[in-house]
Amino acid sequence: SPPPQHPTPILNPSTQGETIPQLHNRIATTLSTLISTLDTEIAHLEAPLPPEQRTSKAVLICSHAAPLIAMGRVLTGNMPEDEGVEDFRVYTAGISMFVRRSSWDRKGDGDGDGKGRDIKEVLAPGTEVLRDGVYVPDWMGGRGVGGGWECVRNGDCGFLSHGAERGWHFCGDESFDTGPMADPSATPTTSLDSSVETAGSKL
Repeated sequence: SPPPQHPTPILNPSTQGETIPQLHNRIATTLSTLISTLDTEIAHLEAPLPPEQRTSKAVLICSHAAPLIAMGRVLTGNMPEDEGVEDFRVYTAGISMFVRRSSWDRKGDGDGDGKGRDIKEVLAPGTEVLRDGVYVPDWMGGRGVGGGWECVRNGDCGFLSHGAERGWHFCGDESFDTGPMADPSATPTTSLDSSVETAGSKL
């Protein structure tokens, strides 16, 4: 059957925060599912074509620094012991490019990364999975997701007039869990409810 024109999102992140390992596993889960979906769609679209007319495809992903670093680690399968290692460089408007490993067997059958770990064991509490059959893949140890990828451009900013700017990396303080939020039935608060003195009032 043809792929859906407006596919269901894969998951919603927890609104209560997550640890750095949970972030990496969320990115791995999302990318594994996304790549598997794209493999299936491309195989369906190119099925009528002879092999010589089937071409490589590219996906452009724009994101914030932390997910971009996690994507590099998840695609290559290389997770450093020290999360703060500057392995994948992220700068404003920088570009990284990953090429699928040649050992990948292009079947287009949607098998993805095989059996993985249970969502509840490794993702942050409150993470909402929106598709059936989603799991956390075993991506570490150099395996990567979707057959594994090699980084061929790492935070390239050579095309920018001022080069690399506003770089970022993990420093270990990014993990957080806000705990339970307000009950859904609670009345929303506004700035007018605050007891903080307004500007110009007596200190």
